[in-house]
Amino acid sequence: MKVLVFSSLAQDTGSSVRAKCIAEGLGKAGVEVKFVKPFPQTLPLKLDLLLTLPWYFLKTIFSSANCILAVKSYPNVSVPLFFKKFLGAKIIIDTDDLAFAYSKGLWSFFSKFSQELFLPLADLYTYHRPQIKSYLTDDLNVPLEKTYQLRQGVDLKIFAKKISLRAQRKLRKKSDLVGKKVLVFVGHFDVACDLESILGVMPQVFKKIPQARLLLVGDGLRKKEFQNLAKKLGFFEKTIWTGLVSQEKVIDFVSLGDACLVYYQDRQVNYFRASLKLREYLALGKKVICNDVGELKDFRKYTYQTSLRPSEFAKMMIKVLLGFGDKREIKGKNFVRRKYGWEKIGRDFAKELRRCL
Repeated sequence: MKVLVFSSLAQDTGSSVRAKCIAEGLGKAGVEVKFVKPFPQTLPLKLDLLLTLPWYFLKTIFSSANCILAVKSYPNVSVPLFFKKFLGAKIIIDTDDLAFAYSKGLWSFFSKFSQELFLPLADLYTYHRPQIKSYLTDDLNVPLEKTYQLRQGVDLKIFAKKISLRAQRKLRKKSDLVGKKVLVFVGHFDVACDLESILGVMPQVFKKIPQARLLLVGDGLRKKEFQNLAKKLGFFEKTIWTGLVSQEKVIDFVSLGDACLVYYQDRQVNYFRASLKLREYLALGKKVICNDVGELKDFRKYTYQTSLRPSEFAKMMIKVLLGFGDKREIKGKNFVRRKYGWEKIGRDFAKELRRCL
């Protein structure tokens, strides 16, 4: 079996990280696999989808793979998949969220139309959350026997590393964080990002703890919007924006955090998500402050969890920065490393592929 793995979206998205990790997990399980690198960064109007179509088509034509997996079913990957299926290849489509539900209008229509048009191509449908399985079987009439739960994992070769105290001190000094209490948020600043809910209550945190700082790791089309909100609320000078960095560099910044943040607004689409950054934070043994929407509830034993109310989230940030903790993050680290490492997920997935394809 030779497997070719694509991501519809660019390298700065969680979908791309998932696609790459699926490929690496299969490779460690002995499967001959190749991951096709997507576009480096998401472009305005999603023009990266258009630019990658000829590249993906060429990679498909000249590949000897007899099985192709794509994370999301946008045309830039689905058109080449259709061509390869015509030549006899087996097709796997991974649905990692309900992309069309993040927004309204033309993009939402295009996203939903693309998903419903190309999903029937697949010989196997993978998903990470039970809610997505229900969407596939109930809404799109996908046969139950053609579905497989491919859990959201974490890359332990990166997120189980220890960062030396010397390296931390050097980066802390470079980032002007010496003597500061640091809250870390890692994300892709796009329509799926609910950062505005955190930013909205940060004045409460800074009022109580003036030496607190908010370290924001990532980039995206909404970055300027979030920066303007921080300016409007009067605390922009207490934020640090790293821009797009490699996964290896992400762990350097996360290591500086006294606590790491995840927040989901109570909207339908968030019940279909599986948080990559939550797993990454926990794999590094960090204290994680999150609320209780969707999958986040499943990690309540390992996180400093609050209700949906942003005011409660602010109180927990203050409490943790002032020293509260009961070592649940250590249990969380052990849990995530044991259950969500891509090596284990890849082995299980490889067995399924050999069985059903």
